[in-house]
Amino acid sequence: MEQSLKDLDKAFEAMLKNFPDARRELVENAGEKMQRKVLQNISTTTKEVTGHLLEGVTLAVGSGGGYAAVRNDAKIAPHAHLVEEGHNLVRGGPLKVPKKELQRTNPRSTGAVVGWVPGKHMYRNAMNDLEDELIGDAEEMVEKLVGDLF
Repeated sequence: MEQSLKDLDKAFEAMLKNFPDARRELVENAGEKMQRKVLQNISTTTKEVTGHLLEGVTLAVGSGGGYAAVRNDAKIAPHAHLVEEGHNLVRGGPLKVPKKELQRTNPRSTGAVVGWVPGKHMYRNAMNDLEDELIGDAEEMVEKLVGDLF
């Protein structure tokens, strides 16, 4: 009985030692899968191809491996949130007014909203599409760590 408890204790110590590396690997793999899926969604759902939306997709992994974030770099593609979430369609532009009057009014406020452009949801759809796969990867990682114990 005492020997089996010592073996169990050693197994738990080994599991605790291996968990941070396994978690980091899992998070990095999940982030890479998300990034690939977002890039694929951008390629298939958008018509204009300047490359800025694709270049703006970045992957950030936490220093401890606790998270991975796939997000847009606003310096490269500052319009990505408009494509992702949708936006008002505005026709007409600023009226030509004397410079003195321009200082008192917002020149962007003269256009008329004529409709709504629906969002493409490239990031959200990637997360929804990969949810089951990522859960399966996490379960597999836990099974590798704990499976030998029980």
